[in-house]
Amino acid sequence: MNTEKKLLILKIIGISLAGINMLVSILTLIYKYQLKHSKNKKKV
Repeated sequence: MNTEKKLLILKIIGISLAGINMLVSILTLIYKYQLKHSKNKKKV
């Protein structure tokens, strides 16, 4: 394998990992937000 192909694959892997990290952080934010709201509803 030549270096250009290796770099391209590494870039693709890096981009996909960054995308997965973003998705996970967004999902955790939504989850925490929903937890807060469900607790507030129970109090009222």
